[in-house]
Amino acid sequence: MSGHLAVVGGGITGVAAFNALVAYGAAERISVIDPLPVGRGTAFATSDPSLICNTSVDTLSLVPEEPEDFLHHLRAGGVDARPEDFVPRWLVSRYARERFLAHRERAERRGVRVGHVRDRAVRVERTAAGDYRVALARGPALPADGVLVCHGYGTPVVPEPVREHLGRPRMFAAPYPERDLLAALPAEPARILVIGTRLSAIETTLLLTGRGHDVVMTSPSGELPAVRTHTLRPRGRYVDAAAVARLDLTDPRLERRVLRIVEQATARIRPLPLARQTDASADPVRRLRAETELAARGDILWQEVMVELIDLVNDRTAGTPLEVREQALRRCHRLLGRYMGAFPLDNARRLLGLFDAGRVRLRRGIPERLTEAGGWRAHWPDGTTETFEAVVCATGLHHPVLEVTGGALHLTPGDEPDRRVPVVDAELRVHLAGAARPERIWLLGIAAHLGVPLVNAVYPAARQAAALGRRLAGRDTGERAA
Repeated sequence: MSGHLAVVGGGITGVAAFNALVAYGAAERISVIDPLPVGRGTAFATSDPSLICNTSVDTLSLVPEEPEDFLHHLRAGGVDARPEDFVPRWLVSRYARERFLAHRERAERRGVRVGHVRDRAVRVERTAAGDYRVALARGPALPADGVLVCHGYGTPVVPEPVREHLGRPRMFAAPYPERDLLAALPAEPARILVIGTRLSAIETTLLLTGRGHDVVMTSPSGELPAVRTHTLRPRGRYVDAAAVARLDLTDPRLERRVLRIVEQATARIRPLPLARQTDASADPVRRLRAETELAARGDILWQEVMVELIDLVNDRTAGTPLEVREQALRRCHRLLGRYMGAFPLDNARRLLGLFDAGRVRLRRGIPERLTEAGGWRAHWPDGTTETFEAVVCATGLHHPVLEVTGGALHLTPGDEPDRRVPVVDAELRVHLAGAARPERIWLLGIAAHLGVPLVNAVYPAARQAAALGRRLAGRDTGERAA
């Protein structure tokens, strides 16, 4: 058991970490550091019921040992949910808050001191005594015996043509909070440019068209994700774990080899070639229509093995050099972008209906420049122009900035010349610059991207938190935190 552990971040990952520390009796005192209420992280703090999770109820439990915990929470609250359902995001936020409060009460009954520091952590410093101080944006530093870094994504990814106009009316760096976006748009129907064609852009498009606006979606690739009907925890062992373990991450044909593993795995469920589970149409809307039909027929067996594959890939890559992992991700960008980032069937049907009605149009490429002209005029690479009442970037978020110096882990950007990207080992522990041993500083969830590649979901974050809780409590089962 540890003395005082600090949990940086009170969103979904922070709650999973806090709950695991309490459940396993891993600390005498726990402080959660977040300026927002615990359990109200930005990823799920939405209010519009049309904004649904892109993963199913089955993979949203914060307690891996109780995989139906979220399902039971929903049903207890009067929501008639099934494991495969995609539910509104605000329900996950409500669940996280409720489970945090329940575990806080449980901790206090056991004599564990719990605190919530309403501030932003900027740095974790190692002291001469070997413990840590968490420097805060406003208040005095918080001493701790160990630190769990659980904060989420950083700033929005903003395309170059948009940057010079940020702050101008109806030019948005991100679509969230959605209530602020909707309030700033015209009340009457308008034409809106959404930059992006992946999950965030699709959600934004459905949100805007639901308020009567018309949308042009655009991105460099102009591609849409694949379609799925659920994301379920592994129901069997379909993926050849040994084949994943043998993957050469530097192989230029890495994506082809992973696809071969996926095809072999789906053959264990039903003999259906991977080519008949996907569509190769060059036109993105035609491809969306075909893959929607495949999903409706139940002919997308690849979705049955994706969660299992993610677990095995994370195990395979944990502790490998960062540059090797990043190169491997680039080699597999189509697999990751289209299939691991697939979107729900109901949303696909809604989007198809909007394409058919002429209310949404898809373009490839982004504007070379944007100018104000009674709205925003987009100047396209082909020489044409279009005018929009608003421009919304739905191009994702940067990973959080994490850098080290000799005695500190920095959680915010800085310009000190000696800063460098930290080394993160297979147990997700941080090595400070020049240190021979890892620190009692762990990265979990999105923050763990420096240690494992596929962490942008509740399921792997909750597994990391539970594994770390067991290890800190001396109940290590040998399972990696990754």
